[in-house]
Amino acid sequence: MKIYTKGGDKGRTAIIGSRVEKDDIRIEANGILDEVVSHMGVLRMELPMDHLWQLRLKDFQWTMMDLMGVVATPSDQYPEGKENIFISKTEELEKWIDELEAGLSTVSDHFVLPGGTKSAAQAHVVRARLRTAERRLVTLNKQDDILEGVLPYVNRMSDLFYSLSRFLVEESGLEDENWRLFIPSK
Repeated sequence: MKIYTKGGDKGRTAIIGSRVEKDDIRIEANGILDEVVSHMGVLRMELPMDHLWQLRLKDFQWTMMDLMGVVATPSDQYPEGKENIFISKTEELEKWIDELEAGLSTVSDHFVLPGGTKSAAQAHVVRARLRTAERRLVTLNKQDDILEGVLPYVNRMSDLFYSLSRFLVEESGLEDENWRLFIPSK
């Protein structure tokens, strides 16, 4: 089988049960989620291979791939009784966020200017793309109900990457306040 099918050459692509335009909101949402998984891979490569977060991040990459399968499936095609992993995965994210935030020396009640270290900046890229994915999923949900737990999962995932970025900057010992709390000028 060849990697190219030529089926999408006229601007349409296949999803579960039908073919749709490539700018369909379901395809757009999945495209952004695909970017998220790729950016998570870049972040993992910025971290040492034996870093404590490697396995967790890899697990969440796989979960994002599962999420893409759910997003690609119209609600009337979703199999009855299939396990909804996103509720328990959201709880896992919340526990990790709580662990990270408890280990930080500052409380974040302001925005953080992205940067500081390559890995912290990459965590912000993941966070920003997750926020975009979340907006596209909200639009999709207005057209076709998406599986319960998907929106909270993506929302919490972006919160996680915000916390990861803060932790990475603090862990680096960087003293430059530019990469810490950002208070907009008045």
